[in-house]
Amino acid sequence: MEMQLLESILLLLVVAGIVYLYNIRGNFKQNLQKLEQEHLKFKKDLIIVDASTVEVGERVNKFEDYLQRLSLRQDVAELKQSAIASYVHAAKIIEIGGSIDDIVAGCGLTRVEAELVVTLHKKSP
Repeated sequence: MEMQLLESILLLLVVAGIVYLYNIRGNFKQNLQKLEQEHLKFKKDLIIVDASTVEVGERVNKFEDYLQRLSLRQDVAELKQSAIASYVHAAKIIEIGGSIDDIVAGCGLTRVEAELVVTLHKKSP
């Protein structure tokens, strides 16, 4: 009789253990499904972020190209302005009776440029 009681208790413990393990398995399965859903969501979010990063990178590249072209235009404009200022200054030196050497020294023009300015200035009315 004691043997039957022990067998019954053991059988009851085995059944309780199986039920407990089944419940744990269900919980693990639910947690696994939640984790898989979160993983899928994060993966989609990462794809969106990656696409946005590429788009931002392309915009930055376009903006850098634009700034480079703008900087080049500004440099050209400054060079033109500087050259114009040199020729205007040379014309003023000619008007006050300055020599070619005065123009070369005061305007940063080469001797040939100074001679050309003097020649053109003398021909103008």
